[in-house]
Amino acid sequence: MYNRAMSAAADKTAFFQRLGVDVWLRRRPREAAAEPRPARPSQSSPRVRPAPPPRRSQEQREPRRRAQAPAPPAPPVEAFRIRCFRYGRVFAALTEDAWPHRRYLLDVARAMNHFETAERHGIVFEWPQPGAAPDGAARAFRAFAGHQTRNGERALLSGQRVLDLLGSEATETGVVDGRVYVVPETPSAEAKKALWRLLSSLDAAPDS
Repeated sequence: MYNRAMSAAADKTAFFQRLGVDVWLRRRPREAAAEPRPARPSQSSPRVRPAPPPRRSQEQREPRRRAQAPAPPAPPVEAFRIRCFRYGRVFAALTEDAWPHRRYLLDVARAMNHFETAERHGIVFEWPQPGAAPDGAARAFRAFAGHQTRNGERALLSGQRVLDLLGSEATETGVVDGRVYVVPETPSAEAKKALWRLLSSLDAAPDS
């Protein structure tokens, strides 16, 4: 049947051509050219893999706190005062509880100065001091006491705080680390006699 249709079409075309009529036949569109296929990567060429996304740190994974808890306030610095005086070649340092006994302690300083007359010069060590570290009281007082006795002066101490600042220990009147320590209390007659004997032994020994 297909051949018959083709033959009939050919006869009809020949008939029109004999009459001088050009016959225009609609050509069948060519098949569209095959789209080029993407070239397959060569097995020898390395495959480029996309870089993995950067790992987030622990701080990035966890939400940041908008406001941190305020730091606890620093403990207040204890203020205190050590009253001191110089008498001849004697330097004395008295705490607040020893100050009421200053007349008696001045007599002790006279005895330590070989009973030589001298003027008394008052000095005060106060804490805290501007620019000093809050925990530097002991270091500052040791430097202060060392400066006051830099020329070989004898030292007279009275009061527990002075011992603490100098790193010394004592529970009764006596010589502590080369310094004369007197308990801050009203002495009895026996305590005075014991102290005078102690000072006499210091006078008998040569000064360091």
